[in-house]
Amino acid sequence: FWAAAIAFGFLTMVFGGVQAHLVPYVQDRAIAGENPAVLMSIMAFAGIVGKILFGAATDRFSHRLLFYVASTILAAALLLLRLSPGFDVLMVTSGLLGLATGGFLPLIGAIVAGRFGHLAFGRVMGLLGPFTMPVAVLGPPLAGYIFDVTGSYVRAFELFLGMIVIAGIAAAFLRDVDKRPNPAIAAAE
Repeated sequence: FWAAAIAFGFLTMVFGGVQAHLVPYVQDRAIAGENPAVLMSIMAFAGIVGKILFGAATDRFSHRLLFYVASTILAAALLLLRLSPGFDVLMVTSGLLGLATGGFLPLIGAIVAGRFGHLAFGRVMGLLGPFTMPVAVLGPPLAGYIFDVTGSYVRAFELFLGMIVIAGIAAAFLRDVDKRPNPAIAAAE
């Protein structure tokens, strides 16, 4: 439980901080032709794709592996943002952010169901909220504070990269779930 709470708490904190400040980040750079609405649309569309891809993958692959894949995608997006990219790269970055975040959503459910079973699913999901949400809501004000103090989002992005590492360490404590098909289900099909 605590591994999942820490891992997903930190990741939602990172995504919340980046998502809340993506538009100000783009506007602060004031490069002609940049349209933050396009970036948010790309992120939303990529989030749908991420949910579908990772949702299908959770039935076939290690949840921990998928967690690391999604975390790596999120880290790559942060590294790109740290470099103050042009608008073309920002579009790719928005896609990466959406893909990673969309990937985390089905993973939360799969991790809880795989480790606690369907009879405890609702209780465990309900208990995760009070532990992950207080951490998650710190992302936007933390990034804003860092910007106010430093005049840049670079330090916030670096801090968020460190949080991804902490989330990855927590995820290492998630036990793997057997991915072999259930013989009763296979016989029914």
